[in-house]
Amino acid sequence: MPISYPQSWSKELQRSVGYFYTQELPEDSKAFSAGIINGDEFWEQSQFVYREQRRSLDQALASYRDGFLFFYFSSVDQGSHMLWQYMDPDHPEYVRHEKLKDGIRILYREMDEALGRIMDSVGPDATIIVMSDHGFAPFYWQVNLNSWLVQQRYTRLIDPSKRDGYPLFSNVDWSQTQAYAVGLNGLYVNLQGREAKGIVSDGDDYHKLLDRLEADLLAMKDPRNGRSPVSLVVQTRRDLKGKNLNRAPDIIVGYNWGYRSSWKNPLGEYPRDIFLDNKDPWSGDHSMDHRLVPGVLVTNRKITSDKPALYDLTVSVLDAYGIAPIPGMLGSNCLK
Repeated sequence: MPISYPQSWSKELQRSVGYFYTQELPEDSKAFSAGIINGDEFWEQSQFVYREQRRSLDQALASYRDGFLFFYFSSVDQGSHMLWQYMDPDHPEYVRHEKLKDGIRILYREMDEALGRIMDSVGPDATIIVMSDHGFAPFYWQVNLNSWLVQQRYTRLIDPSKRDGYPLFSNVDWSQTQAYAVGLNGLYVNLQGREAKGIVSDGDDYHKLLDRLEADLLAMKDPRNGRSPVSLVVQTRRDLKGKNLNRAPDIIVGYNWGYRSSWKNPLGEYPRDIFLDNKDPWSGDHSMDHRLVPGVLVTNRKITSDKPALYDLTVSVLDAYGIAPIPGMLGSNCLK
């Protein structure tokens, strides 16, 4: 598969900066979680990745004349996932480490230096936008949402004694199941005409079930500490705009500060415990209530919206080049 367009560009980049990673997220977080490397080794490898990306930025700036230049750094995201445990004494896997306790702060300082390099290179007339699609929060506690659905009798198991080690909903009695969770935040109704063995009719029954699920999710309590693991419930057909909402999750679960979907829940397992400490080095996350993990927007243009969204920035970039939004696009220009 070609990795660049034109195809010759990847070879030109290699000649300029040396060999470079081509996978989407090169930081080796899975090796850290699996115990193949430790925190110090993850830091060394992730800094190796950053230096490589920094050289690529210099190469891009050296050849930049005008037009749209997009550059992505992966280090803040992956570092915040894997290094939160070193800076947060409240984390179940907190580790005292004199160097790594400042790891995330160092990553932001590196981004600041890169931004200064960009500002010096492109001059004052260029529009500069620094953005992230999310922020971060600690991942202290896991939630086995499918197990909770069994407890609340939204899901029926064929054999209730078979809980751990049965992935992909292999032990679910679909003839008695109203709802199921898949992925990190998606909750689906077992809907007639959409699911192969759907039992919930699309109409009043569907909407009443969603309202009942929303109330029960928001009333959920972690008995270990009395906290509410869910702070936001988005009913997609009710709360969102766009096409193909009938294929989207019927509910997007917004987990509260410190909580996230468990490691077993996303692929349809039903462990006995609903709430667990997160013991994985993947200690920070953002698959939560979006209000708790807002993204970053820094620009040298005036921001004209009180709450700019990702789709506003898309339209803003198009507007800067005099390009009208594609029909059906959400958002409006938020930069002046």
